[in-house]
Amino acid sequence: MKNSSKVLFTCVAVVLTLLLITNPRAFAQADDGQDCTTMAVGIAASITGEVIVAHNEDDGGRSNYSQMYVPRMFHAPGSFVNGGNLGPGMAQIPDVPETYAYYWSDAITSPSGAANADIMQNEFGVTVASNAMSSKETCTTTCLVNGGIDYGLNTIVIQRATSARNGVEIAAALVNQWGYNSNGRAYMIADAKEAWSFQVVKGMHYVAQRVGDNEVQVIANRYTIRKVDMVDATTTHTKFYASPDLVTYAIAKGWYTPAVPGNYSDFDFAPVYASSWPIGSQDAGNTIRMWHAYVLLTGLSWQNDPQDLPFSVAVTRQLGVADLQAAERTHYEGTADDKTNGYTSVPSTPHYTTARVICTSTTMESTIWQLRPNPLFDVMWRTTLRPEGPYIPWYPQTGTLPNNYSFTTPVYAQTTHFTPAVKDFQYTPSRAYWLFSDLQNLIDPMYGQVISQEVASRNVLEEQWFANQAGTEATAWALYSENPIQASAFLAAYTNQAASEAWSWARSLYLQLAPVTVQIMSRQISKTAPAGSTVSVAIFSNPTFNATLTDPASISMGVGYKNSATYAKPISVVPQALTNDGLTDLVATFTTASIVSSSGNSGGATTVNVQELFLQGNNNGKIFVGETIVNIVP
Repeated sequence: MKNSSKVLFTCVAVVLTLLLITNPRAFAQADDGQDCTTMAVGIAASITGEVIVAHNEDDGGRSNYSQMYVPRMFHAPGSFVNGGNLGPGMAQIPDVPETYAYYWSDAITSPSGAANADIMQNEFGVTVASNAMSSKETCTTTCLVNGGIDYGLNTIVIQRATSARNGVEIAAALVNQWGYNSNGRAYMIADAKEAWSFQVVKGMHYVAQRVGDNEVQVIANRYTIRKVDMVDATTTHTKFYASPDLVTYAIAKGWYTPAVPGNYSDFDFAPVYASSWPIGSQDAGNTIRMWHAYVLLTGLSWQNDPQDLPFSVAVTRQLGVADLQAAERTHYEGTADDKTNGYTSVPSTPHYTTARVICTSTTMESTIWQLRPNPLFDVMWRTTLRPEGPYIPWYPQTGTLPNNYSFTTPVYAQTTHFTPAVKDFQYTPSRAYWLFSDLQNLIDPMYGQVISQEVASRNVLEEQWFANQAGTEATAWALYSENPIQASAFLAAYTNQAASEAWSWARSLYLQLAPVTVQIMSRQISKTAPAGSTVSVAIFSNPTFNATLTDPASISMGVGYKNSATYAKPISVVPQALTNDGLTDLVATFTTASIVSSSGNSGGATTVNVQELFLQGNNNGKIFVGETIVNIVP
């Protein structure tokens, strides 16, 4: 890296690092906002005899995540829970005297928060994740009481449920009483005994189905429950729960007509209540994810109509955490749906192709839960952002979270979830989210060149953690028999150690992949800068990198989470000797307005002040990307 004292210009500089990599987003697929993929393994279908739940949380736009542990709380008589976005127009639901403690991964999204992107687990081991759905119900006020419930549903379930089945019953009661004020959603509600998929449409209709003990379920963003035993669903609840008028309401709406009047055996929930059936282009992206996950997890393949993908499948072999990791990481490598040609295409990234992959451009976190009878020993294997990084073992019910992962308090997070402050999105490299974001944005464009290096080093970490798990938990159990508090502290320390190892891994790999230096030649840029004002970026040569070989037409700059097709293009690129090292460098000049726009800060209030930007270009046949930090002001 060049010494900044050698720079001849006098303006304040911000250092960027550049990589020789390939363009990541030239042929990006559109983000449809429905990308989450959830999997559940029944207790007899897993190698360890545990329920296992996996979830990739996918959300577009600028995001940040803060993990926290919410303690048990006591509520005064007459207090209420807001059923939706913490604002007016949603049901005010009476609180209970005491709510349970829970782990919360808070999805902070710009500009107005994420309604249902949070992953939660309470002190009883009840674990909740969800996927957006699209139903044909269009009711507004008639099917909702006082505005209904939306975001409040998963929060109330996690605060009050003592088991997964109890969580389903709570969710059903909430929808029965208040109505669901969103187009549709599927909630995975699981514990150490069982996993349930609670699938709800807008209004007061839902159905829940239990994943069989010897089965695995995969769900993307389409309804998957088909035949419903309405007797069981309204009485014994061995396998189903459902709103009592699920069938008769559909008949009244004209969505379902039984082949034999009065005989509802041909009622099929998904086609009846889904927004479109047969599947449309949106559902094609969902089906491909479910199909490939089932193939990976069971070895089975469905050659018939993809609409006939089942709710769940009996396993052909017992599954473990590593199997779920592979499924949540897949880009369909080696199949007809692998659009990267073995990562040799340009661009080589698998995240911006025409195929909707499971590990995709918008994956914000991936979690795999091993659920045990004693929730203290529940393991959450978690990646920050896409699961190309390592799955770190966490023990959330210790109540103590790893350093650098939590930067908000529960009270602040609950208050500001739908009104996040600008500071919550500022680039802050001391936080884990931004470290892994930096690494991801650097690796993705050069995917084909470095993925084997990343995977090899990542696997070393994961194999070490897998090897340590039995011994670590045996020590914790020995401590638990004498002093549960000491056992909890031991598991918390182990979680923090693993997170620290992952931090070191990410930082080290980032530095290995940063051989070139550039500098932005401004401390800050203004949204209201005069028309025609410009921002310049210096691209430095060094003994192994001749900046003047960069194709000027290939240079662009913008924010990392956006498609590079929207990046700003320079208005000029000129060679210039900027240091006394005898090498010729480059200066790329952009209009200030184009940088503001490509950073996502055009229009109203500034989305973020301190922000990371990425500069891309082709140098002598190879693509480089550089990251810069800039302060965007009104």
